[in-house]
Amino acid sequence: MKNFKIFLKVVLIIILVNCLSMRVIGQTGVNLKDLLTPQNQTSQDSVYMRADEFPEFPGGIPAMREFYQKNIKYPEECMESGTEGKLAILIIIEKDGSVTVQKVLKSAHPLLVNELIRVIKICPKYKPAKINGNPVRFNMVIPYEFKL
Repeated sequence: MKNFKIFLKVVLIIILVNCLSMRVIGQTGVNLKDLLTPQNQTSQDSVYMRADEFPEFPGGIPAMREFYQKNIKYPEECMESGTEGKLAILIIIEKDGSVTVQKVLKSAHPLLVNELIRVIKICPKYKPAKINGNPVRFNMVIPYEFKL
């Protein structure tokens, strides 16, 4: 269980940094360091990747894992065909703690992607990220592996 927590944190960081550095630097020419620095963000709609307080699922990582295990329903067609896959979904934790699905970063069978997105959309509100005591929008990656 402890190893899973460490693994989940490492995977989240690696996926986020790799995807954002490729997308941000490769497509826009924006310096990743500038993007990561909250002082350079001025718009109220900015989405941050660093904060004084990070967003937190109600009850922490164990509750998050339990929520996904309880609510994910393996698609029947994928079960019958033996389809498995690893997915990663970029989400935004909004200022009020609600979740907005931003982008599929790592895909598998479309039915698996749809199921993960369905469950992300019904998750309870997070404790939002904060900078200087104020709630901010925050990028986060949700990895999930469908395995039979």
